[in-house]
Amino acid sequence: LNDDETEWERTVERIQAAATIWHQRGILPMLRQWLFWYQIPERLLGQPEGDRVLTDVLHLGELLQTASNQVNGEHALLRWLLERCQNPNGDAEEQQLRLDSERQRVQIVTIHKSKGLQYGLVLLPFICAYRANDVARYHTDTGVIWDLTGKPDSWEKAAQERLAEDLRLLYVALTRGIYVTWLGLADLKSNKKKGKDESPSALDYLFYDENDASLMRRMQRWIQKHAKPDEVSLVDALPFPDIP
Repeated sequence: LNDDETEWERTVERIQAAATIWHQRGILPMLRQWLFWYQIPERLLGQPEGDRVLTDVLHLGELLQTASNQVNGEHALLRWLLERCQNPNGDAEEQQLRLDSERQRVQIVTIHKSKGLQYGLVLLPFICAYRANDVARYHTDTGVIWDLTGKPDSWEKAAQERLAEDLRLLYVALTRGIYVTWLGLADLKSNKKKGKDESPSALDYLFYDENDASLMRRMQRWIQKHAKPDEVSLVDALPFPDIP
């Protein structure tokens, strides 16, 4: 850092950004962002016992996030951590080491929490659905606007902001898988226009076709035109068994 002014400035900006994330979203999102910035999971997993270390780091992050709801402020949270480091309790369930084998189990995580992490296999069962706006609320450079009068222009801005966030989350979701990513697709009612929020879902937007309302047919045509046979395929879901 002493010899590279650009790297120094980048580090200062990241520290400031990390502080903002901690204040606004919590310590776990901040820690996950830090792991992503410096490719720490990839670096740890390339070392002997690195999976053990990464498991412990993520476990500590979850403990800190839970404790942050019980203490007042960042300094109190740091004192909480220091006290438990100085006086560990191996009998406490929260402080017991997690098994390395837990990494092989199925993990259910939100798309937000998965940012910066990777998984061998990823299943996105509800990726085609979305939640439309029920209020005309959007952000500007000066703050949050909540238009109680429901003007058409406000609804449009709120819908555009929601769609932009959905597209960002879709990108995050589709880039988490290492080997295979499964998407659960269906023509749901939630894919249609809902209320005054006239923006489509993220997938509907990407595969827009004004002449065909079926998301499945649109994706099939896109796969045939743009994807290689061994890269993307569209298959029918297995039928549910009859329940007596």
